[in-house]
Amino acid sequence: TLPLKDDAIQFGHSLIRVTAYICMTPTAWCDAATLDKRQDAFEKKVTTSHWPHDYHEMHRPEQVQTSSFKLTDAQAELIGPPEPSSSAAAPTKASGLSRGLPSLLPQSRFRVVTSSGVDVRRVPTCDWGGEPVGQILAGDMVQGHRFGNWFRLSDWDARFSVRDADGAAVELGKSHGKVPEERWVQICQPDTRDPQLVEFS
Repeated sequence: TLPLKDDAIQFGHSLIRVTAYICMTPTAWCDAATLDKRQDAFEKKVTTSHWPHDYHEMHRPEQVQTSSFKLTDAQAELIGPPEPSSSAAAPTKASGLSRGLPSLLPQSRFRVVTSSGVDVRRVPTCDWGGEPVGQILAGDMVQGHRFGNWFRLSDWDARFSVRDADGAAVELGKSHGKVPEERWVQICQPDTRDPQLVEFS
């Protein structure tokens, strides 16, 4: 924060406050590719978004000045954890701690129950992030992780549709496979709280 220039006491050229925003998520959410990018970003003084487990580059300087600054072990672990030794016990599959998982909880399967289908979005909000990128149609199954009223897709076996230039849904046919990037659907309609997805056991 720059000093207030209309206050004689605080007038000057020195900063009067420094704020650092900190976001922490489990290391298990971060895959190997992201850890490599984080290490490279630190060395090249690249700034990123506040999501530790998802690499989003914000600014990369054209010129980087070399520095003799040496990180402590604790500081280095904030960029990325050290590789486990061969003698270290590997996490079991049942523990849910494999790197890259978006949640420590197991995945769930849901069926779309609304006759109009459910909108698919790039981000878990309707306030920003653009229009829906498509729909998953009534009766189809999706798999992923639940976060409150939002469901992050990981796999689908569903009839997926996209929007045409007029906003109408165009069905792409039955498909199955991994979701290429983040895709989210709402479990309940936000205004009526009527369910759009029902958990399937």
